[in-house]
Amino acid sequence: MAAPKQSNKPNIVVFIADGSEDVETVTVIDVLRRTQNVNLIVATVGGKSQITASRETKIVGDSTLEDVLKMNKKFDMAVLPGGMPGATNLYNDKKLIQFISDNLSNPKFILAAICASPAVVLSQSGLLKNLPATCYPAAKFKQLLKENGVQYKTDRVVIAESASKSLIVTSQGPGTALEFSFVLVQLLFGYKAANTIANAMLVLFDTKYEKQISEWKKKT
Repeated sequence: MAAPKQSNKPNIVVFIADGSEDVETVTVIDVLRRTQNVNLIVATVGGKSQITASRETKIVGDSTLEDVLKMNKKFDMAVLPGGMPGATNLYNDKKLIQFISDNLSNPKFILAAICASPAVVLSQSGLLKNLPATCYPAAKFKQLLKENGVQYKTDRVVIAESASKSLIVTSQGPGTALEFSFVLVQLLFGYKAANTIANAMLVLFDTKYEKQISEWKKKT
């Protein structure tokens, strides 16, 4: 069920804030940890160790954003769940935006965002300009993408390569959270590892992302 063991486990941080979407947050943490092969930190934004998600679920972080910044650690992936006002709370923290921007300069870095976060956090920060992306298909979020020069796509998950060759993965919402999470596992460990976890969870996972992911891995 677990991914093949690696000597250097990928360092992943999932940033959450008051109002982050419950299903998206827990799903990505759950699926990534099912690999049994990642160093995953759940980091709260807003100065508190516990957040209240959009449906009032209480979630305790492993660390705060400030703790993460002090670690001076190289991260391989950062994930931003959606939800409102969670996405707005993430966007309003300029230290978080700087952290993301700095890491995107690493061509092996993967930035992942779902639901409202591609529009509210990434597009408004200029991180998706001229790139394809998806988000929760509400008119206000699609308009944000358009206003910030983003090519809106209707796909459940969109993988885009930034100018620095790092990857930005976007997805639509709670109903696509599992597929989004499997794609992240596939990026880290390959399709077989992602599909093994999907099968154990009684979910079908398609091979449609394999060609694009393989091409990116050849470059890095």
